[in-house]
Amino acid sequence: MSDEVNTRWPVVALAIASGMIAAAAMGKVPPAVGLLRQEYSLSLVYAGWIVS
Repeated sequence: MSDEVNTRWPVVALAIASGMIAAAAMGKVPPAVGLLRQEYSLSLVYAGWIVS
């Protein structure tokens, strides 16, 4: 008896694409934290919360 496994490739592709988009977005905010803190008078703690 052979067990056939059907991989749901669209779901796999969506998961990989989601991870890539999330990773790309991670580096966008930290370089701008200084400017955001000055512009909006944010504390260091609140700015850290935004980055995370």
